[in-house]
Amino acid sequence: MRLNNVTVEGYEYATPVEDAQIDQVIDLDLGEIPNAKALIGGQFYQDLVDNRVQIVERMNSGNPRYLCDLPPERSLILM
Repeated sequence: MRLNNVTVEGYEYATPVEDAQIDQVIDLDLGEIPNAKALIGGQFYQDLVDNRVQIVERMNSGNPRYLCDLPPERSLILM
């Protein structure tokens, strides 16, 4: 799989960005508030790609799985 001209092995752990704007997310299914970097880094890259489809479909249906709080200059958004 290629990402921004870099080949990424699907079954290597994903690497979150260092300067993420989102620290935590609210998992509306589980009622937990995981650290966003830990959530991303704890999954294989291919699983994140696969889960993205489900996340977008739920967001578009009005039943999102995650809610995230962005920096003060931006309001709450659904992802």
